[in-house]
Amino acid sequence: MSGLRDRQILNLIFPQRKESTVSLMNLNQNEQELLDTITRKVDAGERITFDEGVFLDEKVDILTLGDLANRIRERKNGNFAFYNTNIHLNPTNVCVYRCKFCAFRADLKSPRGYTFTEEMIRERVQEARITGATEIHVVGGLHHQKKFEWYLDVVRTIHDEYPELHIKAWTPVEINWFSFMTKKPVRWVLEQMMEAGLSSMPGGGAEIFHPEIREQICEHKADADSWFEIHREAHNLGLRSNATILYGHY
Repeated sequence: MSGLRDRQILNLIFPQRKESTVSLMNLNQNEQELLDTITRKVDAGERITFDEGVFLDEKVDILTLGDLANRIRERKNGNFAFYNTNIHLNPTNVCVYRCKFCAFRADLKSPRGYTFTEEMIRERVQEARITGATEIHVVGGLHHQKKFEWYLDVVRTIHDEYPELHIKAWTPVEINWFSFMTKKPVRWVLEQMMEAGLSSMPGGGAEIFHPEIREQICEHKADADSWFEIHREAHNLGLRSNATILYGHY
């Protein structure tokens, strides 16, 4: 594809784009050779180095990055794309934490604060099924006056109402809180949730792992080591999970 046509396509896809955000490559010979090396690594299923990742971030246009990513996707999944239809359930926004970037949380006595009853949860699940959802995604605040059994009952209620729904619930931050409040190991918490109907875990709470930044934006939240360890424990139990990294806090 010619450079001119690339630029025309980018202008159609990103009409308000900035050149620094989505730009065409203007690589010198050494940079082109490095890109060729990275491409060969991708095709061979090899990991690239940190410096090569920085190079891709700083020098390579989005279409080329997309092509490299698609090569990996096709190697793993063939010429198929998968998706699900999900709906979110946020059973409460009352939260013990005060993350600086969060506009969702509320104090217990705030007029914005809310907590779902079991009937409200059932209504939300029924709404999900009526709209054709195959998955329900459950995250919310860490309500300091709710016992672990209440959170467990959220999953149990969903599963009892529609056992065919895939339940993706509770980030590692929430699992860490449940472990703290029950004084039980993370594995025990996960096993209880799985018995109630938990199918997989979302990747929220990752935010930014660098401790200097994390301490500024969510200082009391589970740290990076805890976040990773909870995912490892979940994987050991057969749960799948993902990661959600936020950026642009400042």
